[in-house]
Amino acid sequence: MAFWILPIKTLLLLGLLILVLAIIFLYLYKKNKKIYKDINSEQIKYRLFKERLQNIEDSIESPEKDLEKVSRLAKDFFKEYYNLSPNLTYLELSKKFKDNPKKSVFCKDISDLNYSGNNITSRQIELLKQTLSEIIREEAP
Repeated sequence: MAFWILPIKTLLLLGLLILVLAIIFLYLYKKNKKIYKDINSEQIKYRLFKERLQNIEDSIESPEKDLEKVSRLAKDFFKEYYNLSPNLTYLELSKKFKDNPKKSVFCKDISDLNYSGNNITSRQIELLKQTLSEIIREEAP
């Protein structure tokens, strides 16, 4: 009788181990699936920001309209990737990004163009578009 007890205990432990491993495997599978969805979602967001920027670059409008579009896209990007309020001014954003000179200067430049009262040139808009493209490329996956 003792001969059968040892294999039964071993089989029960082996069965329990298999059950625990199956549960761990299922948990990791679901976690991996969620991470994949999150990564895919981020890639879609990134692609949408790039497409919006490309649409601005392809449009033939006045520099003022292009500045408005670049400004809106930048605010949307900062809101999405940094969880910042879209109601912040560009000077406030510039201060928030003081550790990143590219973002800080970008925000200050948009603020200056919006409120300086000077004529906005196409060259200034092109520089803003290029800088925003670099910022998006650096931050997005």
